Amino acid sequence: MGGFTSVEAYKARPKTKRAKQLKGARDRYTKITGRKPENVRKAKLYQDFSDLEKKQYAALLIEPESKLGKKTLLGG
Repeated sequence: MGGFTSVEAYKARPKTKRAKQLKGARDRYTKITGRKPENVRKAKLYQDFSDLEKKQYAALLIEPESKLGKKTLLGG
């Protein structure tokens, strides 16, 4: 079935929800206080992130571009 071989391997797997939790917490802070949050590198949760989780968090911060507002070479 493709399961984990040990408890250590299970605990060592990247947790995909942690990046979303940190993004949600920072968004809530901004919404409630109206201030920009401090540097994320000071957050204990971010300090515990693996390299993969840091990349996932960075990807969450990039806002997708609207395809309708995008200029093309055809003048549209």
